[in-house]
Amino acid sequence: MSKANKSKFGLITICLILAAGIIAATFLGFRPYYYGNVYMAPVPQNLSTAATGASEYIYGDFYVSPDGDDNAAGTAEFPFATIARAKKAAKQLDRSYRNHIVIALMKGVYELDELKFTDKDSGKEKCRMIFSAYGDGEVVLSGTDIIFDGVQYVTLSNVTVSGGQITVNGKNIDISGCTVKGSPAVGISAKGSNINISGCTVYKAGTSAVTISGGNTKKLTAGNVVFENNLVYDTGLSSSTSPAVVISGVGNICANNEILHTPGCAIYYSGNNHRIDYNYIHNVLLELDDTAAVESPDGWVNYGNLVRYNCISTIGSGKNSPVAVAPASGTQVRGNIFINIPGTGVDFRGGRDIELSNNLIINCKTPVVYESLTPEGERFGKGGTAWQELENSPYKSETWKKAYPQLASLNGDFDDTSSPYFAANPTGSVISDNIILQAEARLGTVDEKAAMLSNTVNNHLLKLTQTDMFTDAKNGIYTIDFDNGKAGVYNNFRNIPFDSIGRY
Repeated sequence: MSKANKSKFGLITICLILAAGIIAATFLGFRPYYYGNVYMAPVPQNLSTAATGASEYIYGDFYVSPDGDDNAAGTAEFPFATIARAKKAAKQLDRSYRNHIVIALMKGVYELDELKFTDKDSGKEKCRMIFSAYGDGEVVLSGTDIIFDGVQYVTLSNVTVSGGQITVNGKNIDISGCTVKGSPAVGISAKGSNINISGCTVYKAGTSAVTISGGNTKKLTAGNVVFENNLVYDTGLSSSTSPAVVISGVGNICANNEILHTPGCAIYYSGNNHRIDYNYIHNVLLELDDTAAVESPDGWVNYGNLVRYNCISTIGSGKNSPVAVAPASGTQVRGNIFINIPGTGVDFRGGRDIELSNNLIINCKTPVVYESLTPEGERFGKGGTAWQELENSPYKSETWKKAYPQLASLNGDFDDTSSPYFAANPTGSVISDNIILQAEARLGTVDEKAAMLSNTVNNHLLKLTQTDMFTDAKNGIYTIDFDNGKAGVYNNFRNIPFDSIGRY
């Protein structure tokens, strides 16, 4: 080989090595590890972190200890032996000048078959009844179902329920800082209004960890049952099809929770005007395939829901193809990040009036699927169950017309199935201003009818290595750096509040 040819060959070799290095650095910098045989994008690293501060001491009006005596005075030095005895003593107190009455539970294991609170155990708006752990050490209610039936203005705080469940039916009730483990069925079931479940840990539940319900469907009045800032994991031990969290009714909230290690769905919602936001959902759908991490019924009666500012990451078993979100008709899906989804990011399932906007969809096999319903069969055929649900709903009432004007004009005219007002058609949805990073820089599947009757605009379709607009994608920081000259095209996008997502 001549000296010139050697020089030319050497230059080509160096260029190839440099090019390979640049490609490898870019590719591996964005997707640095494997899940099975699949490359993964770095998960967000700037989510909210759960606080671990010390619990406050609550001083009691009466004290209870497993080593106490019901004939004692009920003081810290001479506590009662049972909660029933403390409840009886509390009823004898004058509440006129009290802000609350506290029954302090001292450490130890309380072996009970059942602990029931009725309306006679209620507090008042200006004098709440509080049942709380006291001092150091764990308070364990073992093998116990805790039942609040028709109760108002009661708080249960910082106790562990082992092998039982908490059932709430009432108003103005707080369940805070509690641990519920090993329930053979549902861990916490809450129905009523103005109920708050916060700072709790629920795990090893036989079916669902939590079910919440409240509100009036006809009047669209909110239940305001709130499940917030809780940790949920290892659910569905005896029923893999049971969602970890189930929301129904009207106007309830599931926010700032961390949900993981479930065989199936993380959150299942039905009803109207619920808010599902700021949740961190990961490592769910470990067994089931034909469902979503956030799942809802099909049909046309579950309008008005909001799925916002959630992080859904790394779902599935590595062998299945699950979905991140399957929204009900009339749902807004805004400001979420869906990352490392081996199936579909968002599956519209033929629904209508769905808004999918301002989301980050990163490393999803198929970011979006919007395929029309086929109006046939027991569900969507003439006279099917979906049509019966619509007719049995108050969608023609003035309250519903005002809240959901799109519903008022729907019909079931099978002689004119091409009409946009035919309920089974994918009408009125919007897919806009989403940033999608996918191996082939594609949106997914939007069929001809959905494309004609709905609107897909201003979405940014990028390859997985096109991450220059982010602050630090290789380290899982997916905020857009708008000071970066390369980010100008994304000016319509609003950064997701990552540091508010998750437990706090």
